[in-house]
Amino acid sequence: MILVVGAAAYVAANSSILTSSFPGVTTSEITSVAATGGVNLLSNGGFETGNLQGWGSLNGLLPTVEQTNTYRSAYDLRFQTPANGQNLVQCTDFSLGCGSINVSTIYQKLVITSASRATNFSIAINPQFQYPAGLQITLAFALPADPDAQNATIYYVFYQSTQQCQAYSKIVLSGNSFHKTFFCLTIPQGQWSLMERSLAQDLASNIISPAYLDGSTLTLSVSFAGGNSTDSAYVGSVFFG
Repeated sequence: MILVVGAAAYVAANSSILTSSFPGVTTSEITSVAATGGVNLLSNGGFETGNLQGWGSLNGLLPTVEQTNTYRSAYDLRFQTPANGQNLVQCTDFSLGCGSINVSTIYQKLVITSASRATNFSIAINPQFQYPAGLQITLAFALPADPDAQNATIYYVFYQSTQQCQAYSKIVLSGNSFHKTFFCLTIPQGQWSLMERSLAQDLASNIISPAYLDGSTLTLSVSFAGGNSTDSAYVGSVFFG
């Protein structure tokens, strides 16, 4: 499944900064922001080639490159999977049967020669799905001394249910949360929103300095699992730099 382990934060649309009643879960607002400047370290981050050149896939459920519903570019991706139904609920709420979930995942690896407080990540998202479907973006950093380990990981997960977010957060928090941060986000359905994040702010809630990641290999992945066959998610303008 797209679900993985990390320390959790829940972000709900149209809310102010506050502390949730659920331990380890923080609530804040997500809104559209201006596009990130600078040089994009990702290859084909805007899918400007009209295909998935530069991106790998974990299985055969590939998103489609489209030109009909784009965000500030000629192309974007549409993620869609066979229906998962209640199997997805069992996975996200109880961590059961996740191996049988239909998930569409693409990823890209790059070496981070130098990270700073000015290093940002942004992605444009147009969600067109309902509970229990979910979209997840993962930034996993592995240091040269242990390239197979995830030394620092940031998870951004988009759901349409606060209950689902909190249930999944309990699963996440039951594991080792060292050097991991998790954000569960809600954005408007059926329209584009540009999420821009600061690496320095999101790294383990400011516990880790970006310089800690110098020389590391970043695996950036985007995954989607639909509850029914009409659920989809559009993604465009992926930026890291």
